[in-house]
Amino acid sequence: MNLKLVLTSENPFTYQEGKIRHFKNHADVSSKMANNILKRLDFDDKFIKEVCYLIKNHDIPITINDILKNKELVFKRYKVQYCDALAHHPEKLEKRIEYLNDIREKLNDVL
Repeated sequence: MNLKLVLTSENPFTYQEGKIRHFKNHADVSSKMANNILKRLDFDDKFIKEVCYLIKNHDIPITINDILKNKELVFKRYKVQYCDALAHHPEKLEKRIEYLNDIREKLNDVL
């Protein structure tokens, strides 16, 4: 059987550059994929919107305005970012953990 990879906006594409793997626009592509899958599985719109928000914003720094706008959702985003940080190479972890600890303090102040 002859298989061919067809690249579309719905198809994740990664490439290796030395020791670094890239997945350009992975948050947007993953959010769209999750939206399609969750709709197909008949989840309600509110749940789909929240999951897609978390996927799309998992790498975007959290601001105090985000926290004040919707602290419960941003707390979930914080937890996703913390898990995402732990999935990275330990050499890259220290700076991310410092940022996340700072966000946690801000969340505690508001919550």
